[in-house]
Amino acid sequence: RDTPWSPWHKRLHNQLQAEPKLLPKGACLLVAVSGGQDSIALLKLINDLKRLYFWNLTIWHGDHGWHEQSNQIAKELQKWCELKGLQFFCEKTNKVATKSEESARHWRYKYLVKKAKDLIDINSKNTSVYVVTGHTGSDRAETLLLNIARGAGLAGLSSLPISRNLEKGIELVRPMISFSREETAEICKEMKLPVWI
Repeated sequence: RDTPWSPWHKRLHNQLQAEPKLLPKGACLLVAVSGGQDSIALLKLINDLKRLYFWNLTIWHGDHGWHEQSNQIAKELQKWCELKGLQFFCEKTNKVATKSEESARHWRYKYLVKKAKDLIDINSKNTSVYVVTGHTGSDRAETLLLNIARGAGLAGLSSLPISRNLEKGIELVRPMISFSREETAEICKEMKLPVWI
């Protein structure tokens, strides 16, 4: 049986209560899910908290085509989301088009923005969409170290803010920034969540 409330739920709920504009009640959320532990932990917490915040959730997965199992992962993730009653969309590319981490990131954000615009067009109640990702404090630390190694100036050292505007009406939000990768692994283990590597 699913546990609808845990210390992890309470922690994220408290953060959202302290920052009510981060993911407002009744908002349209486009949740980017890779299938890895960070995004699956995010999806579990967000889906469970939906009853308190009345969010409209849409799940988006980007299949980069980087390895032989990527298509299978996308199918399994879609099946799991549909069993949870979650609307799922998948965008596919290939390793020629997204040959580096940077080109893959640009591709992801391009299609996340496109899907967010579709959600605004489909429902006139959606004047804005919140693109939600599973980035953690561990990602923030890694980005900071990479920026230092690249010789970034002061502006480049401000890595991974909790939110930023992507386009008019489209906000990127990273609610798991206060969690570490070790903690998202613990969430997945405690809640017996499937993880796709």
